[in-house]
Amino acid sequence: MQTIFVDWGGNNVKLTWMPRMKLTESLIVTSVHAVCFRDGKVLLSQIKNRGFNYPGGHVEIGENVEEAILRETYEEGYVKGTIKYIGSIEVSHKEICLLIQVENIH
Repeated sequence: MQTIFVDWGGNNVKLTWMPRMKLTESLIVTSVHAVCFRDGKVLLSQIKNRGFNYPGGHVEIGENVEEAILRETYEEGYVKGTIKYIGSIEVSHKEICLLIQVENIH
């Protein structure tokens, strides 16, 4: 596992990469992303308000993870293919440290 902290829309967010983490029914997966390879190239989609990124997005109600990733890769990259799961990224907002600058203290 590897953990980093990033500024995500002005918020400090903890991201932990968990390679080959087993997906279980009880695990809550809210979004999916794909790294799509073909002929030694990687697909990036230009997404409004996100710039260039891997295709992906939120899992819709009633969808499983595989259905969501196939839908998202087609919607954003116009590609279809087979899925090989490589890992998960846990996104945590729990360890946020809030710092406030106070000026003109009397």
